[in-house]
Amino acid sequence: MRAPAFSLIAMEAPSSNFNYAPVQVKEAMEAPPSNFDYAPVQVKEADSTASPSPSSPNPYTLILPSDPEAFNCQEPSSINTEGLRKVIDNIENEEAARIYVVWKEAYKPKVFEIPQSVDGYLDEKFCRDICSDGGARGFRGCEAESNQIDEMFLNIVLTTCSFTDRGSSFKGGIYNEHMYMVAAHAGAKPSFQRSKVQRFDKLAIGLAPYSHTCSSHFFSSTSPMVLTLAEVLPDDVKLLVNWSECLEKLYARFPDLDRNRLVVFDDKTSYYAKEMYSLVPSPYGEHGAQGGEPMSDQSFERVRVGLHSQTPPQNEQRTKLILIDRSDTKGNRACSNHEELKKQLETNYGSVLDVVSFRGSDMSQEENEALFQRAAVVVAPHGGALMNMFYALKGTKVVEIGYWGRGGMCFPSFFMSMAMKLLMDYWLVMAEGTYSSPL
Repeated sequence: MRAPAFSLIAMEAPSSNFNYAPVQVKEAMEAPPSNFDYAPVQVKEADSTASPSPSSPNPYTLILPSDPEAFNCQEPSSINTEGLRKVIDNIENEEAARIYVVWKEAYKPKVFEIPQSVDGYLDEKFCRDICSDGGARGFRGCEAESNQIDEMFLNIVLTTCSFTDRGSSFKGGIYNEHMYMVAAHAGAKPSFQRSKVQRFDKLAIGLAPYSHTCSSHFFSSTSPMVLTLAEVLPDDVKLLVNWSECLEKLYARFPDLDRNRLVVFDDKTSYYAKEMYSLVPSPYGEHGAQGGEPMSDQSFERVRVGLHSQTPPQNEQRTKLILIDRSDTKGNRACSNHEELKKQLETNYGSVLDVVSFRGSDMSQEENEALFQRAAVVVAPHGGALMNMFYALKGTKVVEIGYWGRGGMCFPSFFMSMAMKLLMDYWLVMAEGTYSSPL
């Protein structure tokens, strides 16, 4: 058996002989050091990226095109789809294609960080052994410095006299007679079918590649997108969204979102607008949608603020150590020694924290919120239950159990980025296994 990869929740800098070799999860459950402070990290208010109150007047100013010709267009009767230029890597200086950046907010991408288990130096073995091929791109802090970026922008982009539709593979592609834009996903090419068209003066596109699902994508991409568009754009701009019985319940978690602005997307319909607005990260392409971070820290904060319907507890009431149980996932990334792990955590921390198992399929969103608001520590194998970080309070310690194996999707830095955006105290421990196997 190889040496432990990380002393769970030790919260100290690793020693000089720190070993990143994969281990069985139970080996990382050694007793905490005598100076371990299990309490949540105190986050200074200055670190907050809080958005303006939803009830306050819209404080945002859009920088609309000054050229009157920008809006001097008509709905085209036909489009030569073979001749359209694909706009994917840059949306700056694209006025000739009727693409205008009307608003932006800056953020620092977290995908280029290294988790605290290896913080302070870039360990050659970790970066050599972590899987970084495939769509997820892995931990990009391991890439050459020349590939890393310090600042990104989340832009609201205006395209005039434009269409969107269900797409040939993913929703979110936009086109007009000059170009098509695929910022939502590299494969989001429109289907260009316009047999049935619904027309608007102003329409914002709240369609992410997986926005039709009620899975973790709702919290990580759909709701940050829709809430940002709703907050920044004037009330006369409608929002095109996917809808289902399940999504209706999730949207109900945001009581300040005006339902009258929502237009339910129909995949048999194309949508045309004189003014069409969409969210586009920049840079994207190589650094953005397929490897960087398509959503800003501020957009995640809008979700967090919108979700919290219950009064947050006092710090001394945050006494839960939540261990995620993935036994309801057909074995995918479920800890094979979950019960043993729980007993070890109770031995180590039971005198100061209430150790509880959490299985998402057993609880409602309201119950999730009540539990995770009282979390001091969350320990979780990689998976959608970590989306409950949106309910947890800033400074909560989050320990993700990753996997080394290359079967299926490589272990991504997705939840590390999310935790850092939400101002959590993120730690990583690696285990044997793959995306589709037990750990």
